[in-house]
Amino acid sequence: MNLKSILERFLKSPFHSKSQVFLVLSLVSYTLLAFNSGWGFFGSLRAPNFISAYLFTFSLAFLFTVYIHEVNGWLNIKYHDEKSPIRWTLHFTIGIFVPLAFELIAVELFFSQKGESILTNTFFDADFILVTIYILLVNSFYAYANHRLRANLKIRATYKNKIIPALKDLSVLKELHRYEVIKNAPVSLIDFDLNSLNITKVEIACAYKFDDVITIHYFDQTTEIVKDSISKLLLPLKATDYARINPYCFYHRLLVFSYEEISPSRRLYLRLRHPFNHLVHDNQRFVSQGTSSNFKKWMKGNA
Repeated sequence: MNLKSILERFLKSPFHSKSQVFLVLSLVSYTLLAFNSGWGFFGSLRAPNFISAYLFTFSLAFLFTVYIHEVNGWLNIKYHDEKSPIRWTLHFTIGIFVPLAFELIAVELFFSQKGESILTNTFFDADFILVTIYILLVNSFYAYANHRLRANLKIRATYKNKIIPALKDLSVLKELHRYEVIKNAPVSLIDFDLNSLNITKVEIACAYKFDDVITIHYFDQTTEIVKDSISKLLLPLKATDYARINPYCFYHRLLVFSYEEISPSRRLYLRLRHPFNHLVHDNQRFVSQGTSSNFKKWMKGNA
């Protein structure tokens, strides 16, 4: 355990973000200074030595918060029984009394540089009470946060074997619903809501090879000529969404409205949704005999 790892754990804590930490510490530090400065809440900005006093207060608040965060995390791991007398004793000793003692020593050193003392200053009139309240609140927050974290982890561990299958079933249901939406999509895709299927307009709708030139059609009706092969283009695409109908062409499922089997070749003739129904070349419309069986399964959602 070193200072770097402690700071990393604090700044990556699941209980708060970095921005929340620095916002709270900034407000707390300024409030502590302004409360007992005698210059008023906004007038404290004009008080002598404001910057040095503010940086000192902020640094202490930051160190206390990091320390209490670490102490509560350690207690949560070391003592599983939250009602353990040893845990509560340690919590009050090292979580509350130690930072308060450090606060008294640090403030005394700060005042001594100005020729003062916490005994002759007004520190105990208000500042010490506010610091004590802050330390108690931070301890309470992290104690509760760790309690909730432990409870959530316990629930997750208890139901892990039930949650994973349920998530898989939910995924299957979502995919079936998606298939039904595609199946019942209108003949024209001009006004169809692609977002309902998590499809963007810049996604590939189809690609085909014609006269040694490979053309990609996107859902926004733009096209692009590329040098990659059909196989290479198809490789990163989802098998549930895209199917190769022959050596020269592949389609997104949404583009295929229906198909008709051509006897006796057992090839399939595709009917495409508008505005892609202008693709009429044989290489763009016929599913090859060797691919037809798998294509039928794919169209039924069994890919």
